[in-house]
Amino acid sequence: MKTYRIIGASLILLLLPDLCVMGQVYSSPQKTFEIYKEAARIGDVKIYLQCITEDSRKMLAGQLPSKEVLQQEYSFLMGKEYAVKETENAAILYFKKNTDYEPPYLFLREKNVWKIDLKAMEEKIFFDENKKWYIIGERFLIPPPKEGGK
Repeated sequence: MKTYRIIGASLILLLLPDLCVMGQVYSSPQKTFEIYKEAARIGDVKIYLQCITEDSRKMLAGQLPSKEVLQQEYSFLMGKEYAVKETENAAILYFKKNTDYEPPYLFLREKNVWKIDLKAMEEKIFFDENKKWYIIGERFLIPPPKEGGK
């Protein structure tokens, strides 16, 4: 009986950090992006899908990325510094170096958690003749911030 208590207590101690973090996992665009990068690093499509909006998942239906494609994405993102500008329900993650040419990631607060909005990225981010990105909104144009992410 004593062995079962020790095993039970050990399991609780092992799971406690995970249980505490579960409610905070997608609590900011930065946390979601870090989970997204880790999913790409290990090539885990299931976790990758948890990081994106429902509309983005619908858009990808039938054409999910392979483990290799995710790992290529990670190679691109590895070690890059970024900054995030957010409003109440949307955020833009800019890369600090080569800001004008590396498009941002768009985020949406969905069901009170932050998710990457791949669908909006595909529909709203465009490149000009100099290969600089810009975002088209319904009535506005958002250029990239000045070099350095500001």
